[in-house]
Amino acid sequence: PDDTIDGTNTAYIHNVSLANGIYYFHIKAGDRAGNWSDVNHYRIQVDTKPPDVPVSFSISHPDQSKWYTANIPSLSWTASCDDASGLAGYSYLIDKKSNTIPNDTIKGADVSYVHNVPLTNGIYYFHVKARDHAGNWSNANHYKIQVDAKSPDIPVIFSSSHPDPSKWYAANVPSITWNTSCDDVSGLAGYSYWLDENSWTIPDDTIDGTNTAYIHNVSLANGTYYFHIKASDHAGNWSNANHYKIQVDTQPPTTHVIYSISHPDPNKWYAANTPSLMWNTSSDDASGLAGYSYQLDENSGTIPDDLIEGTNTAYIHNVSLVDGIYYFHIKARDYAGNWSNASHYKIKIQQADKIPVLSVRQPSKQIRTVTVTVNNSPIRSGPGETYPVITKVSDGIQLILIDDSKKWYYQVKLPDNSIGWILYINCQW
Repeated sequence: PDDTIDGTNTAYIHNVSLANGIYYFHIKAGDRAGNWSDVNHYRIQVDTKPPDVPVSFSISHPDQSKWYTANIPSLSWTASCDDASGLAGYSYLIDKKSNTIPNDTIKGADVSYVHNVPLTNGIYYFHVKARDHAGNWSNANHYKIQVDAKSPDIPVIFSSSHPDPSKWYAANVPSITWNTSCDDVSGLAGYSYWLDENSWTIPDDTIDGTNTAYIHNVSLANGTYYFHIKASDHAGNWSNANHYKIQVDTQPPTTHVIYSISHPDPNKWYAANTPSLMWNTSSDDASGLAGYSYQLDENSGTIPDDLIEGTNTAYIHNVSLVDGIYYFHIKARDYAGNWSNASHYKIKIQQADKIPVLSVRQPSKQIRTVTVTVNNSPIRSGPGETYPVITKVSDGIQLILIDDSKKWYYQVKLPDNSIGWILYINCQW
């Protein structure tokens, strides 16, 4: 300092703010005789500017808007710059508040931090601030960390086309639905699903959509299939896969060949009036044979109802039938509900004591009257009558007299309009 006395006080305040930098305060003392002491120098370092705010990033949670399964976050940040006093270190912490300011205790000068205690599912924030050697603290930086290590619930599968996985169905375009999987952390992202013939396929990790329904629009061949599905959340967690069995059979069983030991020839009459029927076993290569529906009546084209009567391949009608023509009808059903076409078998019943016995006296050329005996009862017909002469014998059986100008003959007409036999009577006039 110069040799001018500035005062006698022992304190000095520099009332003009100093810019950042290094300064020196110099002082010497003078007595009344004009003597000056040696000079003393005092260094003053001024830094009023805080360090740069650290910028945080994370290799475990690189996108703050996304969820991650990692629950041990790894954080890094840019080194804060301080041109004056220089960087002293950082203070940081993790909590669930978005705007926490770390305390003023330096935890270190490293620019990375791994939180070695696993975090529970939820949203967290990493907060960091920097301090320089002058004690200036930067503003805090906040980094969002979203943790979800829990998988969504496993979807529960249903089907309107195949409601019971243990049963077969004729539907070959399966319709599948499932409940919405719950994920109360990051939320449900979608589903991956697949249909094939393997029971334990795991769908890939590509989301196929967020709908809870699927229709396989390509018709399936007969066989057993499985629908597989798993759910993903927004953190990338996948649920375990669920599997649903689908059994398809659109092919009806084979039709039957019917035969009878009581009425072996459908075109012949038999006295047996409690018919015994049998048929070959229907085959079904998919769901298998469930049983048969059958019926006996007097109509040739009856289709049995859709109620299974049993699985036996034989039937005896234990109630005696009256004379006439009957039909046995049968169809088969498989376990998918497919019915075969119906097969029909003709049964002709005529008791022996009701069949007319015809006899005739051979006329000569001079005889103009013919006598035909039916069951010992004479029926007379002659050339003077109108032809043909039709005479009812019994139970619908008719005797028809026909003239072809050269000879007469009788026909026995049975109830089904068929001809039982013909008795020829030669008469020349």
